[in-house]
Amino acid sequence: CGKKASTISTCKNSCGIATTKACPATPACADITIVKKAFKNEATNTAGVYDLKTEISTVNRNQTFVYAIYLKNITSTAITKKVYIKDSLKEENQAKLVFVDTSSACTYVEANNRTVLCENIKLNPGQQKVFAFRVKAKGSIVGGEVIKNKADVWFSGNQSRNATKNLTVNACVPTKVITCKPDCPTG
Repeated sequence: CGKKASTISTCKNSCGIATTKACPATPACADITIVKKAFKNEATNTAGVYDLKTEISTVNRNQTFVYAIYLKNITSTAITKKVYIKDSLKEENQAKLVFVDTSSACTYVEANNRTVLCENIKLNPGQQKVFAFRVKAKGSIVGGEVIKNKADVWFSGNQSRNATKNLTVNACVPTKVITCKPDCPTG
């Protein structure tokens, strides 16, 4: 797909005359890129509306944060239709996350392996869209663990891409100020 119009030579015909045949151009192929990021949950965030400004690579116990999936149609002429995102909260340590909410373009299906689904997405040539959802790390998560999350995207029939975002759980999260006192009295 996506080939320019061209000509090809053929064999000589029965009269000994060489002929050429024009080949028409084929429609451009759709192609997309996918990037997965995680962001701090800003105070201005509300259900389904997220301010994606502070990217994170670590997470604390009981912290709410936002996963964002960036899709971009990287073709100059092809419209990408029927794009489908599936982001299951079942990768490594995902059971230690609690789903909070998602943007209106997506739905959450508890019975389907705790999956966020975004369906029937259309991307015009060069267009980028972001699909996001919030989760909260459980208090039982252990410092040093890595939370792995992968989003899979299907488009143009059977083409697919995926992107992964790994977050490390902070080992120590101070909950209050501790004042140290000397072991032995002075004097």
